[in-house]
Amino acid sequence: MDAVEKANATRQKKWIKEQKVGEGTYAVVYQGREANTTRKVAIKKIKVGQFKDGLDMSAVREVKYLKELKHQNVIADLKPNNLLIASDGQLKIADFGLARDFADPGWYRPPELLFGCRYYSTAVDIWSVGCIFAELMLRIPYLPGESDMDQLKTIFRALGTPSEDDWPGHTKLPDYVPVGQFPKSPLRDLFTAATADALNLLSRCLIYEPRKRISCKDALNHAYFFALPYPTLPSKLPKTANQLAPRPLEEVDGNVDQDVSGPAVKAMAPNANRLKRKASITEAETRSVARRLDFTSISQNSP
Repeated sequence: MDAVEKANATRQKKWIKEQKVGEGTYAVVYQGREANTTRKVAIKKIKVGQFKDGLDMSAVREVKYLKELKHQNVIADLKPNNLLIASDGQLKIADFGLARDFADPGWYRPPELLFGCRYYSTAVDIWSVGCIFAELMLRIPYLPGESDMDQLKTIFRALGTPSEDDWPGHTKLPDYVPVGQFPKSPLRDLFTAATADALNLLSRCLIYEPRKRISCKDALNHAYFFALPYPTLPSKLPKTANQLAPRPLEEVDGNVDQDVSGPAVKAMAPNANRLKRKASITEAETRSVARRLDFTSISQNSP
């Protein structure tokens, strides 16, 4: 065993691989932990046997960007499947197999990349964020194209075909081809439950002209994030069943006040006939599930 192999073997001992959690074309992901601290980690094992000329370029690229990035949140292959939310509410952006300096991900790809733009900025990521934001509100993908050409048609059907005034110079891009004329429909027609602030933020993310899209800084300071309903505090986020602390025995009175009806029914004062019970598994599971919020009644009652 040479020096490099010894160094690799020593480093591998720092991590303990446990169960397999997923597999892709180029790698297998395992749940693991750090040997000294028992800190939970994800271990990604690159498949090397099938590549005769070394590692696949996407694997090399992923390692490169992971080594360069030193931030709790990162920009990579932006799509919902790669957005991981921890129990404390912290967002992690995963999967760097397709990472570039800026993102280029399928249904979340901006039109300038579909038209073959060679030089682009962080505005391509803002477009992806807008598509994800729309998907969170709709609960289905917003712009699901089947090919590059169909992706452009899907975008134009949703947002209207851009003119030279909307996006100066787009007809001069390397891969530009006309894909039809589609009228622009108001976002309100589809996002019927969204607030005015939400639609404003979404529209500013999905501007055709990349230089006019909202910046990351301005997006974080947008009024949407400071309007009701406020973001849920991390301590108030739903917990999984194994995160719920064991509940003590509860005292339950077998009688109710017969003089009060409806929702106001209340337990009578404690007495010697109190019953005791444990919280069931069903109750624990119920408490761990987030409820869908319905703002219909609020909007109907608001002035």
